[in-house]
Amino acid sequence: MPDSVVSIGTKAFEGCTSLRQIVVLASVSAMTGNPFNGLTNTEIISQSPRFTLADGLLLDNGSIIVAYLKDEEYITIPDTVTSIAANALEHCESMKQITISASVLSIGKDNFMYSNALQQIIIPEQSVEKLKVMIPLWLQSIIFYMKKAVEE
Repeated sequence: MPDSVVSIGTKAFEGCTSLRQIVVLASVSAMTGNPFNGLTNTEIISQSPRFTLADGLLLDNGSIIVAYLKDEEYITIPDTVTSIAANALEHCESMKQITISASVLSIGKDNFMYSNALQQIIIPEQSVEKLKVMIPLWLQSIIFYMKKAVEE
């Protein structure tokens, strides 16, 4: 990728399954719509201070999931995440369960598309009203609410 690249667009590398490694250069300051959609066997390296990798998540400013780069059965969204960008969780074909933290304030469109193994979406009970409206109607029947343990 040349140093002149400052933005990587929606699904830019989708279908490029023969790529073994992609280096996001320091010049990149914007990414949209999961540019690495479906590339679970491609190593993504970020030199950009804006984009970091943590446990398979490509994060924008540490709090917005731009892409999920693994193919795991169980995914937990950490408390540091406030937003799941459009398409970030698309094509998570092995995902059976996802736990979404109460810190998530928005979920972009087309997440969970082509995630046919998905059986459970777990959200904190205190976030039911906020998160339920962001999850597609066709997945409403697999939402489970997690009660927080109360210490006496």
